[in-house]
Amino acid sequence: MPNPNFMEMQKDLAWKMRGVLTDWTIQVHSRFHLLPETLLCVNIIDRFLSARVVSLVKLQLIGITCMLSAVMGEEIISPSAANFLYCANSSYSETEILQVEHYVLKKLDWNLSYPYPPSILVASPVWLARFILGREDLVRVLTPATAVPFY
Repeated sequence: MPNPNFMEMQKDLAWKMRGVLTDWTIQVHSRFHLLPETLLCVNIIDRFLSARVVSLVKLQLIGITCMLSAVMGEEIISPSAANFLYCANSSYSETEILQVEHYVLKKLDWNLSYPYPPSILVASPVWLARFILGREDLVRVLTPATAVPFY
C-alpha cells in the first residue's frame, strides 16, 4: 500500500502534479484502448513515490515506466516502450525507460499485485459512505474483517 502522506517527503512535487500525471496516464490508457486493470499503474506510481523522492523532471518518466510495467502484466498485446515514448514527445530514450523500469520494479520488490482482495475494494466505498453519513450501525457490518470474498 502507498503511504497516504507520501507527498510530504517529496521536495519538488505537489498533489496537483500527481493529478496532472494521473490525467496523462488516463489519456495514454484511452489512446491505446487498454484494459481497466492497466490503471494499476497509478497504484504503482504512488507506491514508488512512497518509497523514493522524485524530481519534477523525472515524474513523467516514472509515470511511463509504471504504465509500461502495468501493461506488460495485464495486457495480452501491449504497446512497446517506443509507443509510450511517442506519447511523451520522445523526452526520454528507450534505454532510459527500461533502466528506470528495472529500478522501480526492484524498489517495489517486483510486487505488482493489487493491494486488497476484490471484495474489500468493492466494500470500501460503501463503508466510507455509511461512515460519512453517520450510519455507525451499518459500518460494523461492512468492516474489512467481516468482508466475504466473492471471487
